Amino acid sequence: SSTFSMDDEEKGSMLSPHDALEQIMMAASSSSQEEGTEKNKGEEATTPPTRVLLIDTHGHPHLNRERQAEYISSSEKKVNNNNNNLIALSCAVSQSDWITTLNYASTSKHILPGLGVHPWYLDSLSPNYLQDLEMLLKQHPNAIVGEIGLCKVAKFIRTYPDGKTAALTLQRKVFQEQLQLAAKLKRPTSVHCVKSHGVLLSILKEMKEKAKLELKEIRKKKKNGGGGGGGNEINESDFVRSAFPPAIGMHSFTGTAHHVKELLAFEESLYGHDTN
Repeated sequence: SSTFSMDDEEKGSMLSPHDALEQIMMAASSSSQEEGTEKNKGEEATTPPTRVLLIDTHGHPHLNRERQAEYISSSEKKVNNNNNNLIALSCAVSQSDWITTLNYASTSKHILPGLGVHPWYLDSLSPNYLQDLEMLLKQHPNAIVGEIGLCKVAKFIRTYPDGKTAALTLQRKVFQEQLQLAAKLKRPTSVHCVKSHGVLLSILKEMKEKAKLELKEIRKKKKNGGGGGGGNEINESDFVRSAFPPAIGMHSFTGTAHHVKELLAFEESLYGHDTN
C-alpha cells in the first residue's frame, strides 16, 4: 500500500487527538481565568466553555499502523461515548488503501474516513475506480471524498509513460470526476492543490457553466412539453450550487493572496451575488 514519508519533526512524539483536545481546553480555561481576574479585579473568573469542537480536516494516520498505539491515547478510554468534542479525519490516498481507511476509522467514533484518489497516486488507477468509489461511499454515508486534488509537481507527472501533458490531463480528469461525485452524493471533500490554482478555478467555472446549461435544457424541454422535470420554478442559484460539494476543504495550498481572493469571489458568485 502507499506510504508517506515523514519530516523529522513528525517522527518525534505525537499527541493523540484526545490529549491535544485536553491541552486546548486547559489552555482555554487558563486564558479565561486570567481574563476574568483582570476584568473583575479579584472577582471569581467566568467559567470557560466546557464544549470545544476540534476538527482535524486532513491526515493519513491509517498509513502509519506502527504508530497507532501512540496515536490512540489511553485517555480515549476515559472519553464519554457521547462526547463529540473531537472529530479526526483519516483520508485515503489510493484505491489500495480505501478498505484500510475504513477499518481504521471503525476503531473510534471520533474518526471519519475519507475515500478518494490523491493526485500523486494515479498510476495504479483501475478502469472502474469511480464506480467502486461511489459504491463504497454509498455504503459508508459518514465518509467524505478525499483526498483528491491537483499537483503540478507530483512524481507521477514526471514518470508517467505517456508524458507530462497526458499525465496532467489524466490528473485533471480524475479530480473533476471525484469532485462531481462528491457533489452528487452531497459529501464534503478534502482537496490538495499545489501549483495548480489556475486549473482549479478553471474546473470550478466549467462546472458552474455546465450546471447553467443543464438548467437551460431542462427549462427548454419543459417549455416544449417534453417533460424532463423542473422548469422555470427551479431557482438557478440553488441548481448551480447543487453541482458542487457542500464543502471543499483546501490544504497544501501554495497560492497567493490573489488566488485566495479569486476563490472567495467564485464562492460568493455561487450564492447569487454575481450574475455572470
